[in-house]
Amino acid sequence: MKLLVIGPTRYQWGADGYGGVERLCGLLIGGLAARGHTVIALAPEGSVMDPRAVWIHVPLDSVGEYGEVEAYRVLRGMVEKRDVDFVLDLSHKHILRWKEGWPGFSWIWHDPYVDVGVKLPKDGVMCLSEWQRGRLGSAAAVCDIHMVGEAYRYSAERPLTQAWRWLGRLDRDKGPVEAARLAVEAWVPHIDFIGPTHDSAVHAELMHIMQSSHKICLWGEVSEVEKVESLLNAAGHLYTPQFPPGISEAHSMKTVEALCCGTPTVIQGRSSEPYGEVFGDMLDSFATAGNRDRAALSQQARAIWSVDATIERIEEAIHGD
Repeated sequence: MKLLVIGPTRYQWGADGYGGVERLCGLLIGGLAARGHTVIALAPEGSVMDPRAVWIHVPLDSVGEYGEVEAYRVLRGMVEKRDVDFVLDLSHKHILRWKEGWPGFSWIWHDPYVDVGVKLPKDGVMCLSEWQRGRLGSAAAVCDIHMVGEAYRYSAERPLTQAWRWLGRLDRDKGPVEAARLAVEAWVPHIDFIGPTHDSAVHAELMHIMQSSHKICLWGEVSEVEKVESLLNAAGHLYTPQFPPGISEAHSMKTVEALCCGTPTVIQGRSSEPYGEVFGDMLDSFATAGNRDRAALSQQARAIWSVDATIERIEEAIHGD
């Protein structure tokens, strides 16, 4: 098939050191090309490029508000609807599909109760979980597009440490302060916080807790290689979401990455409702984490979120299987 992949323009796709949708765009393009599809990618300048795809570059938009509008303008000058069989839309604004109705899927990344101003296409709206679909209504479908590369795989050669890891942006909704307080309560020997600071007040609170506890360390943002290594040798992965009441996430990329590494994962927080549905018996409590079979956990998770498994899921959805 001739597939057009479009996505956000604020960060480079596939670039080292940044996760989320941009990393998925890079993995998606490589996975589709490997299975023989013709792929056209509308991506920000500087993105990591798979040579098998046709790349159309648009300006990198550091603000994030106008980049997708400019990308739409560039695309309409270079690609016609007849040139594409199907659109895989990972953008935030979904301009091409709601404005012109190109056939395809558009994935919704956030809680619909938060992104209330986003226009959605008339069809092909894809959710990441049944919880998210329940927020959107029956017109949407579910197709989990999360995936990880080969590096996210259990290895018995990695000696384990006693340190737990917390991954993500250091902001209020992600709950790093709550994780630090849990660590101080003695059930965790040590916890490392890995990710960029997005909230100076949260960073200040963490620094204050660090002054009275040797259990906490702030790593800042790291490369993908360092992130994978930190998960492979971690005692466990802790996530403590603290979104406002009635709001949550549809999924968790960091949890997918941890589970595919075979890292026991505990999710404990105010906004944890969707995760039980998505991850089920792959999640642990603090009492069970130390007894988890890491090789089996990695195998179970990769059966769902390896690149091949996710591309197959997308192909089945396109063909209506």
